Amino acid sequence: MRRISVLVGSLAAAAVVFTPIGASAHGGKSHALSADVAPTVSATAAWDSMGGGINVHITTTKFTFAPQSVGQGYVEGQGHAHLTIDGNDVGRAYGSWIFIPTRDFGDGDHTLSVGLEANDHGDYMVGSDNMSGDDISTEVTFTIPKGQGFGDNVSGASGMPGMDMSSTSISTSSTPSFLPWVFALAGVAFGAMLTLVLTAGRRRGLGSIDAPVEQVSSNA
Repeated sequence: MRRISVLVGSLAAAAVVFTPIGASAHGGKSHALSADVAPTVSATAAWDSMGGGINVHITTTKFTFAPQSVGQGYVEGQGHAHLTIDGNDVGRAYGSWIFIPTRDFGDGDHTLSVGLEANDHGDYMVGSDNMSGDDISTEVTFTIPKGQGFGDNVSGASGMPGMDMSSTSISTSSTPSFLPWVFALAGVAFGAMLTLVLTAGRRRGLGSIDAPVEQVSSNA
């Protein structure tokens, strides 16, 4: 029975602690529209002259940015943009211009994806239905100059001024792969500890009840 309690407690804690990393930020229902009324989107991304990120310009048609309505009901043609870099969520855009910090990405080429979402966070799609439609999104490639990426000598981004950290550069695309297992193991350990504490407390409680019973028996 004790082993079963430990197992159940561990699994329950793991289920609470374990959260998939890199999960999609949007959770609304998709909205498929015919091509004649569906919005369109295109974008450009340019490295900022001050460093540390890119300036993104988003161009749309049949679409209105509505930051005041985020999280509210669906209105055709309204919403915001969802942005990712190399598949990693980097935020939302509530207008046609946005600055995106890139301090977590290394030197070289990267892919920025911009997708249109409705007020309820559902993806806009082109097609006859939500199952066969295509996301209304666009991709653009940008380049982080040498020495400006993660782990390099960039003041305010990573490392200290005058300190060469290029040899410690970490690829963010591989970092999330082991983190879910770390969280899962932590959850199992927490569950086991919690079960042991509860079991010890229960034993102490039973001991305090047995003592008076033994005393009464001896008096009799």
